[in-house]
Amino acid sequence: MIYCEGRTEWHVIRKLNLSGILQNALITQIGDADAHIKNDPSSITPQFLGDRPQGWSKFLLIYDQENYSTPQDFVNQRFSHLGPWIQITGNSNIFCTILNGRLVYLHVNTAPSPNGYKDFDGYLLDLINRLGPQAAQILFRSLPSYIRNAVVSSNIENAIHQIGTQDIPNLMASNGFPIQRSKGHLYAYITALQMSKSHVWFAEKLVEAALQNGFIDEVQRAFATLIEAWNRLIQGVCP
Repeated sequence: MIYCEGRTEWHVIRKLNLSGILQNALITQIGDADAHIKNDPSSITPQFLGDRPQGWSKFLLIYDQENYSTPQDFVNQRFSHLGPWIQITGNSNIFCTILNGRLVYLHVNTAPSPNGYKDFDGYLLDLINRLGPQAAQILFRSLPSYIRNAVVSSNIENAIHQIGTQDIPNLMASNGFPIQRSKGHLYAYITALQMSKSHVWFAEKLVEAALQNGFIDEVQRAFATLIEAWNRLIQGVCP
């Protein structure tokens, strides 16, 4: 079972699962799926986990580091009520514990925003940076025909990428109103694509398009520690 802070994580994980990157899992969107999204860390209690069906023996928790100084500091402040956690060697943002016989892994999202806030959205920006203009190229194909047909430039993908990653952020910064969070940069890219969509839609579409176009390595690198946490959870051990 997966518990995370928002729908962005949820939809990205589903895409990674459907592609086979997150293996050996059956992820279903049960009737009360919303109850398992946007969970505040304090709501994940021993009693809460103990009340889950017996077949749910493994849990993955996904939360942003936010403005805490380190992943360990975040765990100490937000998840100490679940008892001691073991930090996985070589991965400063992956922790595990065994609670009432159930294995629980915690992945702390550590991708930095411009203002130092660390969250999941930064992994999406990392993926865009790894793809470069190819991100705009694969996303351009999904645009409505009325947008694609209005194109007069043969180099539109490079233009979209530059507008989304440089021109809009630079314009805001030059006017004394710089983008502070990774989510703001995602919306700059969405604006460059002329899409009236949410960052959740964009995250799902970006990962889906990257996987469908063969950029599997780039996706795996962008979400490396999340994939590592998943693989260790599936192995069923907490060293």
